[in-house]
Amino acid sequence: MYFNHGESLTEYYDKVVIGAGAAGLYYSFLQGDDLSILIIEKNKVPGKKILVSGGGRCNYTNEKILKNSYFSTVASEEVNDTSNKIRKYIAKYPPEKIIKIFKEWGINPILKSRGQLFSSIKAKGVRDALINKILNKNTTILYNTSVHIDDIKYSDKVFSITTNNKNITCESLIVASGGLSFPKLGVSKIGYQIAEKFGHNVTELSPALVPLQLKESKNRSKLSGISLPVQIRIRKNEIYDDLLFTYKGISGPAVLRISNYWNKGDKVSINFIPNENLTELIQNERSLGGKKTIKTILKAYLPSSFVDLFFESNNLQNTKIAGISKKDLKIVVDYFTQLSLTPTDSEGFDKAEVTSGGVSINELDEYLQSKFIPNLFFIGEVCDVTGDLGGFNFQWAWTSAYLASLYK
Repeated sequence: MYFNHGESLTEYYDKVVIGAGAAGLYYSFLQGDDLSILIIEKNKVPGKKILVSGGGRCNYTNEKILKNSYFSTVASEEVNDTSNKIRKYIAKYPPEKIIKIFKEWGINPILKSRGQLFSSIKAKGVRDALINKILNKNTTILYNTSVHIDDIKYSDKVFSITTNNKNITCESLIVASGGLSFPKLGVSKIGYQIAEKFGHNVTELSPALVPLQLKESKNRSKLSGISLPVQIRIRKNEIYDDLLFTYKGISGPAVLRISNYWNKGDKVSINFIPNENLTELIQNERSLGGKKTIKTILKAYLPSSFVDLFFESNNLQNTKIAGISKKDLKIVVDYFTQLSLTPTDSEGFDKAEVTSGGVSINELDEYLQSKFIPNLFFIGEVCDVTGDLGGFNFQWAWTSAYLASLYK
């Protein structure tokens, strides 16, 4: 609908969605055909993060929602309440709902480890399915369009947005602008700016699900490329998954997942033989005569190159189990079962899967509507909700879009 506003033409929509990512697209799909929807997208194409997800296969949800699958950065006394709130939200639109919808679109789930569900078609197919569904509705997508915070106004229960020489008004504004991860994909701070403009608290923003950097050392480059299953711990938080040494430090699913609990200065403890008791293995070998070397024992459970690097820095390479001293045995066991490292930093938003922090959901109602401004909604990654690695953040996108769509 168009009407004159001074000398310029103003376009009216029932709802304006900022951001054509997973949350914004799915919210638009859930709207009735009688509503006029405008999606404002700063990039040339929609769903750029969908396209790179899951190595191009789109890990779009996870069938196992656990107690620690989501967290928020709110003050410590509120953490449990907030985590419970997130789980209750997910329960209102759980994984089986999006699985059913995607199946109807011809997208079948492929189950991987830890309950991860990948798309049976490429990520581009998932993105295109979303676009095709919403373009069959009364929806317009405005590409290559940035929104500046000074150009967003609210008066008499109506939002007005000026952008690309257009005057746009709407009754409902849905902020689905995403976070700050993968800046090369064209990210924006506009969602956080909108929240702050209308009185919301934006918690500290930091990279999440991100590789960690280690201090430069002669072994760092030699370790690069070695991958192995580990138990990794920060304080009381522990993860069992695969670790990958990189030329900058450590990565892989175990590190990305534990990074959600890492703060600068924290130590991480790593057990490289998580499924065995190394001390018992050595004691058992000693009871059999101890003729094998400690190096031989270790290579039965660990990559040879990883074991060889350890023995380059000591004289234990040819030491047999029967002859190893208690002091040297402790050195070996401590290194391979509780190696303590202090990462110097994360690899930042460039390598982060998602953004930790955002608009506090304690300031949003059950529809993720602002408690301060009627018909202002925040969905997806812009919220202070961070999921574990493995489809949980996509599930939050679908769930949050659904919750906002329930408001009439």
